[in-house]
Amino acid sequence: ISKSLAKNAKLSVIKQKVEPGRLFLRVPLEEDRHMEVGDFRVSVKLSMVDQETVEKVAKKLEGANKSRNKSNMKVEAPKITLASILVVHLPTLQVVWSSEPGVNFIGGAGILVSQSVDTPCQEHFLWHNNIQTIDVINHGKNDVIIRGHVSKGIYNGDLHKKSLARYVLILRKHPENSQCLNIQLQLESEDARREVNQSHFISSNTSATDVFMGFGHRLSKPNAKGMEVRVSNSSKQVKHGYASKEMLEGGAGNLVVPHFVTANGASFFLTTPEPSVFDLRNDDWYSVRVQSSILKGTWIAASSALEAMTIHASLRGRVKKMPMWTQRNGAMLGLSGGTYTVRRIHKALEERGCPISGVVISDWTGLKPKANRMYYNWVLEREMYPNWQRLLDDLESAGINVGLYVNPCIDEIPAHLRSGRRYIFGEAENNGFFIKDPTTRESYNFGTESAFVGAVDMTNQDAVNWFKEKIIKSEILGRAGASFWIADTNFDAPIGAKYQCDPDGQRGLTVVNQFPQEFAKVNQDAIRDAGREGDCFLFATSGFSETAQIVATSLSDRVSNLHERKDGGMMTALNGIINGGASGFALGHCAVSMAVPGKKGKGISSRSREMVCRWLEMMAFTTLFRTHDGEGFVTSSMSAYEDSAVLDQLTRWSKVYKALASYRQNLLSEASFQGWPVVRHPLLHYPENKHFLGEGEPSFMLGASLY
Repeated sequence: ISKSLAKNAKLSVIKQKVEPGRLFLRVPLEEDRHMEVGDFRVSVKLSMVDQETVEKVAKKLEGANKSRNKSNMKVEAPKITLASILVVHLPTLQVVWSSEPGVNFIGGAGILVSQSVDTPCQEHFLWHNNIQTIDVINHGKNDVIIRGHVSKGIYNGDLHKKSLARYVLILRKHPENSQCLNIQLQLESEDARREVNQSHFISSNTSATDVFMGFGHRLSKPNAKGMEVRVSNSSKQVKHGYASKEMLEGGAGNLVVPHFVTANGASFFLTTPEPSVFDLRNDDWYSVRVQSSILKGTWIAASSALEAMTIHASLRGRVKKMPMWTQRNGAMLGLSGGTYTVRRIHKALEERGCPISGVVISDWTGLKPKANRMYYNWVLEREMYPNWQRLLDDLESAGINVGLYVNPCIDEIPAHLRSGRRYIFGEAENNGFFIKDPTTRESYNFGTESAFVGAVDMTNQDAVNWFKEKIIKSEILGRAGASFWIADTNFDAPIGAKYQCDPDGQRGLTVVNQFPQEFAKVNQDAIRDAGREGDCFLFATSGFSETAQIVATSLSDRVSNLHERKDGGMMTALNGIINGGASGFALGHCAVSMAVPGKKGKGISSRSREMVCRWLEMMAFTTLFRTHDGEGFVTSSMSAYEDSAVLDQLTRWSKVYKALASYRQNLLSEASFQGWPVVRHPLLHYPENKHFLGEGEPSFMLGASLY
């Protein structure tokens, strides 16, 4: 929250929804003005109010004058001219932006931003600036610049002074692609005491039948039309990220992108990092708003959704290929519980002839008592995993790579457990590497009063260098000898915290979405610095717009559930993968949870068994066939690894996955060179097929040939 807005916190919060307002021309225009910007035409169009409306206004004015003057005065019907904007891609005649006559097409607001368990970066509006004027229009060789004012209302025939803000709207030719048009909107308050810190644009270029895909791995439905999508990173496992009550968290992954693509090839993405909201709830208009006074983005005009994805990938970065062993060698297993448990499950699957490419050991640092999770200490727990090197050698001799898990959090280890162990928390604390509390200037606690958890500040270059050298190179690659690992942020970057890049604690909104991406980059840079790019592999469950070009991505391991609800479980995971693929995460996948409800001694229920087996079947036709053990089982859960029928199905679908390796290799090449997702919605290939337009039975395609 900015200092100026904090002072006005006593102001009442008004309705949350951004509604279209009014547009007034101050620049003299006698006819439509058409301006070409590259292959796009920007038009400010004029239209007269229909005669019936004009006559109604005249009658009202005449009636008012009669009552005042008690004389029969003739009042001429006023000529009312309304303006609108229209942006068209000339080669394809595709409209990328339009507005209704007399309705504002840009606006702003004064907001407070809160962060809670249920809703990250929630806006609380103090006022809406939805009255817009056009004062000046300038047309250059490569751009159109429109200047004017926005305000919350009109008082005594003029714009409301206290909420008045200047704006500059720039529509500029894209320097790399003629099918793209850049937009930049900047607002500046004229009254410093009432800061406009949210900007948005409104477009009427939509209809009730449009299909919007994208926004990363978070949507729980294949079409975002009719929803309000909040693009803000959050790792919480409850309903969040969306204002609409019917929306559930999609992939449960911390991978979000302010980008959409429609079935007919229209696409838009933001380049500003602050949290944003895409309001697609209305049939005939939508808005895009950013929690900043500056909005930057790019429109893409393409003939198809696949072409739009190719252009988006060329601008934001294409994905990197996965190592071939992840495709050719079978399933990647998530295991935990110690050396004996890992060997026992491996032996049971080996006897069934199950192809296995890798094993992810998530609790390699040991289990934290009463916390139901692993220790965030990033040092190998040799009591839980004795003879670690021998286990590593035995697995690798069988062609199985060993992977781990890491995040930027570090537990404060109790004093009685520090003897003979490396005290990583103390190293980070003493060097000031943790994110700070802006009030106390002490390390920010992401745990509880009795169990302190710090998070390494990835905007602090000294902290980054320490994490790469002392954690990744020394512990993960060195002592633990990992071939690959999962990088997860595991927490929400606080908007009010003190970061190295933001010493005053006033720019936290710029960090929220970028922090997970920076953590993924730190991990990938560590692999490069260690000279292990050829044989080491990394995938992230947290990220933002450019994460796909850094590492492979995965939906969070905590996504699966076995409950009967419309948007839960498999459907949620599938839609998360599909939407992530539309947004550039072309290699997205999801692990199958092996933690199921049950009681020891009684086995798992038939319903749980069927759900796990169906999940295995679906994931065999995705980019990576992976399981996870539900690290830190709750007392009412048990592992599906203990069920022989599940192991038989795991073996079966691992063989199917391995058999599709050569086909998937072609799809991975498509993803790298064209930006096309491996797992696709059928609409990408059959946009006119009505069967795929509704929200009936979920379906997907693996490439263009498997449905």
